[in-house]
Amino acid sequence: MGVNRSFFGILIGLALVAAIGCAPVKKQRGQSPLLPARMSPDSVVLDIFFVQLDPADAETCDALWREVDEQRLPAECRRRLWENGLRAGVLTGAVPPALAELLELDNKPAPSDQPPEARPIQPAEKPKVARRHLQLRARTRAEILTGPTREEIPVLTRDGAGRLCGRQYNQAQPLLAATVSLEPDGRVLLDLVPELAYGPVQRRLVSDHPGVLRMDTGRKQRVFDDLAVRAVLASGHMVVVSSLPNRPGSLGHHFFTEPAPDGDQSKLMIVRLSQTQHDGQFANGMNGDKTAAPNP
Repeated sequence: MGVNRSFFGILIGLALVAAIGCAPVKKQRGQSPLLPARMSPDSVVLDIFFVQLDPADAETCDALWREVDEQRLPAECRRRLWENGLRAGVLTGAVPPALAELLELDNKPAPSDQPPEARPIQPAEKPKVARRHLQLRARTRAEILTGPTREEIPVLTRDGAGRLCGRQYNQAQPLLAATVSLEPDGRVLLDLVPELAYGPVQRRLVSDHPGVLRMDTGRKQRVFDDLAVRAVLASGHMVVVSSLPNRPGSLGHHFFTEPAPDGDQSKLMIVRLSQTQHDGQFANGMNGDKTAAPNP
């Protein structure tokens, strides 16, 4: 009798285990069991567009610059940029029709909280619009290459006093060093500094933090701090940078034109603040010391 009870107890236990093991796992539709990747609170996402321009784009480009707010940059900054063949400003709100045409958007002006999407490039086409997606943390440097490495780049610049200076850089590549800082009100301060990387690659000591040195591999750099473009942006705002026409030999010419079979071809760069995890409550203790931002 005791044996039968033990036997029946084992059978009941096995039946319960089988029933539990075969029970279906309930899933919530539309939800992944894996948590989505989260950006760090001090990270931002930049969408960078380069638009190759041709003479047929001149009228559209002029219409775009009428929409760009160049007054968002200090007058002294605008003057120095102009003297060195550069032009920059800020776009806010919806994408203007002139920019939509240059970017070859499938749909016309998108809302300011929607990233613009360029139409697909066919394999046989030369890309007129190139796009780069860049995630960047506060106080971290990123390089935006504006052209290929060239054997020689002879540059004429004007200093703060208006004096004309000239120098030739060998094996040189133009770039913009991009950094971001977080503003207390939730906006982002974007810095774009023109630089030339030149000469052979070599080992060198660099300092990312005061008093801390590390060995790095790279080329010499000529930094044009006095031509930095600084703008305070909210999500969806854009910085537009290009060269002035008919300024051969200027810094702007070397940064935003490239040789083409039918003559030099200029290009336009748009940097859009696409996404930010930052809001005002994280500002204290995260941004560190920084220079006051220009008034928008």
